Amino acid sequence: MAKPKLIDSVENNETIYDILSSWVFVLNTKFQNRQNACIVDSISIVNNVPKKIVMSISKKCLSAEFIKANPIFNLTAIGRDTPIDVLLDLGFDTGYKHNKMDHFPHKKLGRNQIFYIHSDYSLYYMECNSTDLIEEDDHYICIARIMSITELHPEIKPLSFHYYLKNIQPIIIKKLPQEQRCTVCGYIHQGSTPPAVCPVCGQPQEYFKPHVAYIKK
Repeated sequence: MAKPKLIDSVENNETIYDILSSWVFVLNTKFQNRQNACIVDSISIVNNVPKKIVMSISKKCLSAEFIKANPIFNLTAIGRDTPIDVLLDLGFDTGYKHNKMDHFPHKKLGRNQIFYIHSDYSLYYMECNSTDLIEEDDHYICIARIMSITELHPEIKPLSFHYYLKNIQPIIIKKLPQEQRCTVCGYIHQGSTPPAVCPVCGQPQEYFKPHVAYIKK
């Protein structure tokens, strides 16, 4: 495994534009003595000097609550060869049930004492500090300053959200509990076949679509 290489100048380095082009990241957060992780993909640059990003995170995610309490977090850009089980554990399991990072093997403490993903499928990790958290429907919009960027394996192909949707999500859906969601009212039906009529709003079966569920543990 290559030795991590700190990129000294965040403000004058163009690597940041390569990293944040619709890549998929692991978001690591910390509150008191507990750490959490989840998968995020909606990240864009919003300011040049100092370098700032905007990130969307679901209000249902424990990491959102952690950022509200502690604004420091890490983002690890991951590659196409990230194991499916890693995406399942960090992206679809819920931190409210148990501590995801307790037994996660591919982790290392950053300089800010928060974990990042240290593995052969990690490209870069960034230490960030949230400066604003804005409520927007079912998500928070987090604005954060990038404090540092560290190279891990910049030579590997990044996992883009487009690649994930086309090549990985179909595999993940087969591994997850089967649910059907009414596109009108949001009712969730357990099972691979939707009901003939939505019991909440009365819409017919064709208004249901497969819904990606969290793993229940």
